[in-house]
Amino acid sequence: MYLKGLSDDECWLVFKQHALISDDPIEVRSQVIRLSKGLPLAAKALGGFLKKKNRRNWPTILSSDIWSEEGGVLPALRLSYYHLPHHLKRMFAYCSLFPKGYRFSPKDIVLMWMAEGFLPESEWESMENKDHSYFDDLVSRSLFEPVPYPEGCFMMHDLIHDIAQWAAGDVCSRMQIINKSSIRTRYLSISKEFFMGSPLILEKVGEEMPVGIGNLRKLQTLEPYFIIGHKSGHRIRELENLDCLSGSLFIMHLQNVKRSEDAEKARLSEKSHLEILEMHWQDVRYEGYDIATEVVNQLQPPKSLKELRFYGYIGLAFPTWLGNSSFNKMVVTKLIGCSRCKRLPPLGQLPSLKELVVENMSGITTVGLELYGAGCLSPFPSLKILKFKNMGNWEKWLTLTPSVDNNKKAFPCLEELKISRCPMLQGDIPPYLPFLKRLEIIRCNVMKVSLPSSPMLQILNIHTCQEITVNNLPLTLQVLHIEGVEIEQSAKEWELHLLTSLKKLGIRSAGSCVDSVESISSDSDGLHLPSSLTDITITGFKFLKFMSCSTFPNLTRLWIQNCPLMTVECIHNSYGLSLKSKAARGTRYIYL
Repeated sequence: MYLKGLSDDECWLVFKQHALISDDPIEVRSQVIRLSKGLPLAAKALGGFLKKKNRRNWPTILSSDIWSEEGGVLPALRLSYYHLPHHLKRMFAYCSLFPKGYRFSPKDIVLMWMAEGFLPESEWESMENKDHSYFDDLVSRSLFEPVPYPEGCFMMHDLIHDIAQWAAGDVCSRMQIINKSSIRTRYLSISKEFFMGSPLILEKVGEEMPVGIGNLRKLQTLEPYFIIGHKSGHRIRELENLDCLSGSLFIMHLQNVKRSEDAEKARLSEKSHLEILEMHWQDVRYEGYDIATEVVNQLQPPKSLKELRFYGYIGLAFPTWLGNSSFNKMVVTKLIGCSRCKRLPPLGQLPSLKELVVENMSGITTVGLELYGAGCLSPFPSLKILKFKNMGNWEKWLTLTPSVDNNKKAFPCLEELKISRCPMLQGDIPPYLPFLKRLEIIRCNVMKVSLPSSPMLQILNIHTCQEITVNNLPLTLQVLHIEGVEIEQSAKEWELHLLTSLKKLGIRSAGSCVDSVESISSDSDGLHLPSSLTDITITGFKFLKFMSCSTFPNLTRLWIQNCPLMTVECIHNSYGLSLKSKAARGTRYIYL
């Protein structure tokens, strides 16, 4: 397929937009059209370049002898590089090391420039933490362009990449990335794609760290992870002198660390600039589960840590430091796939914890009082989000019940509670959650749901549980979805009409309690719903045969299914809603 180039007028318009001019100087227009050769990128590059020059010099620049086809690179594009300041030439040429189509963030590029010594140390602080002026300069010249995904990232057009490769040969005979990792290096990225063709190639990328990484004492960023190779567990010691590490640290294959002494040498507790620590284990046939616990006990992070994630931890018990109240900046903790642990750590003692996620922990049968922490008067004082998922053997949740003699009140700030795929769970959830706004209990098959006292609840989603009681629902409720659950009371006792803030209602397969419902309207003899509803889903009402839409002036969505007596004609439609009906696989649907 052949794509026609831009017309002269279109080419000139692109140039004007990027040169930020509104008039039409004839001598400049003809030169720009000639040099752009119908390519929008060339016109864009010319405009971005010339806008930084005095307009009186434009004709001279455009008529100079630098427009030969040297190196097979379009001259109009090469000009963008030719007139760069010297420091920007080096930074731009360095980017030739990325493969075509590579997407990068400003922060990553600036850190790499710093690591290569392109910026004087006096500018490190301002460039890393405050502004990306050099990067922005290259963007303004159309050498880097933003991409929609990932958000905030950039790339080089293929033709611009050709310019960078040409420039790299001109300036430094094709620079190679980190060809001499030095003690000054502050950024290191381990990526098979990124290092292809570089002197620093891992023999098996993704399985081992480069030898001598522990000598990079000023290293601040290590991406994407620190890998512990098979039979190389001792190399976790190479973290010992990397005290400048900041931001995130992901440690992979911790099952290969066989001696706690090696873990102790890593000195994680002294990495005071770390904010996120993620530890991964791979569950292989491994005999020393007790050793895994000893190892992780020696990997205590700094007290300044904000987020901690455990994935696939193979030890039998969590480390003694996890849950210690001295970690007063910890806001997120995720424990995922720690299947051999039978007790959760005392995370209720963490004063600033806002989000807790516990997933895939088949060893847990009881969430007991140990979770709250011995002697903690107000467990989880700051927690807002609590999620349990895929806890296949979890049966009981022992909760604290406040009384006159016992002032313990857990979860005083909790706003979201989600329990999903815990098929054995029977026990109660905490009875008093004053700030809870969202409650979801999904696929907890044997659970009899007793709703907590939650006067601010807005979203309630109960799916595939044994039973639920729905009376005394909070008046703040906006979304109510009940599916695959036996509702204890008859429909007349639900009192849903009192929920004047309710917008969305879904009742599916609610058992025999709905057999008494023959109508849905404002008539108290039927199912009485609030007029505030905009979205209604009704499934499995075997005897429903009438509905009045006049009760719901704001209705925008209606779905009725498996209600054999209902037809479109059974719906009183005083608002002229466009109701439709269809049948598929023996089931009739009525929908709006």
